[in-house]
Amino acid sequence: MGRRIALGIYWLLTVWLASFALISVIPQVFWPAEARGEAPAVVEDCDEALETLHAQLLTGASDEIAALGEPPPPGHEPFLEAWDERYRSLHVSCGDRRAYPLLNRLRHALGTELGRALTAAPLAREIRTALDHDASSRPR
Repeated sequence: MGRRIALGIYWLLTVWLASFALISVIPQVFWPAEARGEAPAVVEDCDEALETLHAQLLTGASDEIAALGEPPPPGHEPFLEAWDERYRSLHVSCGDRRAYPLLNRLRHALGTELGRALTAAPLAREIRTALDHDASSRPR
């Protein structure tokens, strides 16, 4: 009888612990700004905000590609993480716009391509080193 009570208490505590762990972790994973207590951005002009996000996405991706041949500076944070935060903050104000989900599709497509491009980063660095070596060893 005592064993059943102990087992029941154990399972109740296990379920309680798992429930509260999920309740605290899931919002931090899917809605990090809200989990930190930040209010979602209320935007007056969604068209301008979405246009800005579009430009930032394309510019950031091209900057990442252009910097492939160089080692990342210390403390370098991929621009997509910050972009994702800005994108999610517009969900309340601009989530019903046609461009909002399209921007997300573009972001994921570019994220995939950037991941593929990063596999070529060592080759790009090797080419940069070879070009620098060739330029410095050429007689003037």
